[in-house]
Amino acid sequence: ARDVVVRVFDIGTPGLCKTLSLITQKDVLWFPKMTVSLGGRTWSYDGEVERTVPQIVENAAGGPPLLTLNLGPAELSDGEIDALLDEMGSTDYTPAEYDFFYRNCNHFCTDLADRLPPRGGGG
Repeated sequence: ARDVVVRVFDIGTPGLCKTLSLITQKDVLWFPKMTVSLGGRTWSYDGEVERTVPQIVENAAGGPPLLTLNLGPAELSDGEIDALLDEMGSTDYTPAEYDFFYRNCNHFCTDLADRLPPRGGGG
C-alpha cells in the first residue's frame, strides 16, 4: 500500500491577489494550489488532468507547501489509478469544465483523494 498525500501551496502573487480582490470584492491574501500524490506520482488539474512533480509546483509557489496531509494508504495499482484519472479527465475534469473559481485544481484534488479507497477497500 502507498500513502495518499495532499499538498497545499500558495501560488498567490501580489498581482494575482490584487486582481482577485477586485473581482471578488474581498481581501484575497493567498491563492491555494493543491496536488495529490500516491507512490511517487503526483497530479493536479489546470484545465486538464496532469501529472506533475511537487518540486515544480514548489518552484512556482516560491516555497514549500503550506500544508501536507497524509490521508493514509490506498492499494490501487498504477493501472487502476491511470483508469480513474482517464475517467475523471474525460468526464468531470475536461478542459471545458475548468473554471478558475468553481472547478479548479483544488476541486479536482479533493475529488481524487475521495475516490482513492483506503486500505481494506472502503471509499
